[in-house]
Amino acid sequence: MFRFLLVTVLSSHFCVIAADSDCFSPSAPQSGRLNACQQITRSSAHDIPSRFEAGVLLIALYTKDGDFTRASQWDAELARQFANTDISPSLRYNYLRRSGILAYRKGNYPQALKQFSAAATLASLPLEQAKSSSDTGTAHMAMGNFAEAISSFQASLAIKQTMADDVATAVTLNNLGNVYLKMSEWQAAEQYFRRAAGLYKQANNLSLLAHTQENLARVLIKQNQYDDAQQILNASLSYFEASQDRLAQLRVLIMLADVNLTISKPANASALLAKANQLDIELGHSAQSVLLRLVSGKLLSQQGLFLQADALLNAGLEQAKTANDPLVVTRFYEALIDNAQHFHRWQDANRYMSAKSDYDIKEFQRQYNGKLAEIRAGFEFEQQQQAIKLLEKDKQISALQVSRRNVQLAWLTTAFGLLSLLAIWFFKRQQQRSRLERYRLQQQIEMHRAKVNELGISLESLRLAFGKVSQPMLIADNQNRVIFANAACLELLGYQVNDLENQPLSMLFPEDNQHFWSILTADTDLENHHFPFVLLTAKNGAMPCQLQVSGVASGEPIAVIQLAHVGDELLPQAGALLSEAQFHQQLVELMIFTLETWERTSHQSRIELAEQSGIWRVSVDEGRLRTRSLDKYLSVRTLPRRPRWREVLRTAHYVLAECELPKGRMEELSAKLDRVNQHLHASALLS
Repeated sequence: MFRFLLVTVLSSHFCVIAADSDCFSPSAPQSGRLNACQQITRSSAHDIPSRFEAGVLLIALYTKDGDFTRASQWDAELARQFANTDISPSLRYNYLRRSGILAYRKGNYPQALKQFSAAATLASLPLEQAKSSSDTGTAHMAMGNFAEAISSFQASLAIKQTMADDVATAVTLNNLGNVYLKMSEWQAAEQYFRRAAGLYKQANNLSLLAHTQENLARVLIKQNQYDDAQQILNASLSYFEASQDRLAQLRVLIMLADVNLTISKPANASALLAKANQLDIELGHSAQSVLLRLVSGKLLSQQGLFLQADALLNAGLEQAKTANDPLVVTRFYEALIDNAQHFHRWQDANRYMSAKSDYDIKEFQRQYNGKLAEIRAGFEFEQQQQAIKLLEKDKQISALQVSRRNVQLAWLTTAFGLLSLLAIWFFKRQQQRSRLERYRLQQQIEMHRAKVNELGISLESLRLAFGKVSQPMLIADNQNRVIFANAACLELLGYQVNDLENQPLSMLFPEDNQHFWSILTADTDLENHHFPFVLLTAKNGAMPCQLQVSGVASGEPIAVIQLAHVGDELLPQAGALLSEAQFHQQLVELMIFTLETWERTSHQSRIELAEQSGIWRVSVDEGRLRTRSLDKYLSVRTLPRRPRWREVLRTAHYVLAECELPKGRMEELSAKLDRVNQHLHASALLS
């Protein structure tokens, strides 16, 4: 009997030792640690501090696994069981910190800040104080309290620097960089990220170095330092490839592709996205899959594929909305707007701008309601705690104590009311800003629409230019619609003005005139094509005519058709009515003067003019940046046969708008611009 009792006691003792070993050993398997810690919390063989410590460890393990339900259950269990138990400050500190981390992971930032602040009051060791300051800084940063976050991180940094721990110091430097990144303070963020990267490199911690380099690259991109950003991202990519971290590889490949699209290198971006797509297929759907669609849509837009880009970006937008990621949703809307504007789809651009504005308002309202709910929950929690404390006191509470409690509650109610009024005022102010932004966007859209019409063909100018010409003549647009017919043409065919304008050209030229239609619809320039016999549909029936079809060197896709009876003599082509040589000379003079004005006033070269205006393409030739397309417009000899005069006009407008010009210089440039416009007006090509 004695032997049996001895064996039982020894077995229980060894079970206790085994449970302690598995629960508190970081190298033990996760499932074994969870079982062992739960066994300790229920074991009467363990003292109260051991059971409490095991419970805190369970909160940490379940939080790490993302099992917030079980972590919350153990959090509540510890708070209930050990509320009135004498627990050492160090154990109580660990519990409050783990409880705060759990609340933070669940997105309850005010509760997390409350727990972190309570833990800070119990921190006695320098490392504990540094961690507490860092914890409160993280919670403040998540809540948008950037000044408080910087103050907390600076306090943590001061402690860690005295401990001579490079890695711990670098972590806080990285946190400070993230705060300034959220504040759009790019230079300060860059400074902290570079300091953190230097310490990680010194400590040979390549993993944290690679992640900090990603943050540094984001800041450099915001400052348009694309070459440095690419170099840093390539270094991170090399590490992630060596360590076989495929998710990090995917993230960096997407960033690199986006940078290459920004600097107009779609071929490089396409190669990077091909690798990213393969990784995405191997890894399965993730948050990076949505960003991959975003950058892929931008690539399709740069490749000239509007519909494909629009479809892919819309699909990604829905995924971002499902994932409830407002920042990514905003990036998708911006990409859709850019795609529509790039292809002059003003109606689509306006629709996406309106949708983005509506989403921004709803998102702000949702965040406002969430903040209000957090404030209300915080006050309710405080009131509940106050009620519990009052119930625990003696029943013989003096009238003075009751009065004090009422005053406190009144102050809380007043504070809540003031915060509510402040939040309502802020919300209304944001609504006003949103309405103003939408009004400005609408004004921009209307301006662009006006420009579309302004740069189109003016019927009044056509009437002035060709209305008195004795040669029968009509003009068709690129949709093969009649947009103008002069009096001689109407007389020849027997029609009235309203009979022909905006009518399809096939009304006059039946489709059985195959040779005529094949030349007219070919994607080539029209150069004085003569048709000796074409059967037209006149007012009184079929009429044989001869035609001369030509385009006009105007930057507008219009066709000028001269008509005459078969055998009659045709006058010179309509293009000869315009002084093309004079037009080209004026265009070159305007471009030269515009470039000279830019260089004098901005002290920058034509490379910067092309890059900043976005009007001209910048290419790389033998390691040097060149503006080949712009340079062609600086000489009549190199001017394209059909010059894109709109780019020259846009460049002059850009310099007038963006440069601070002396009065005389501005007037001279404006005069040259007006002369070109007047020439175009006289040629019936601009309104």
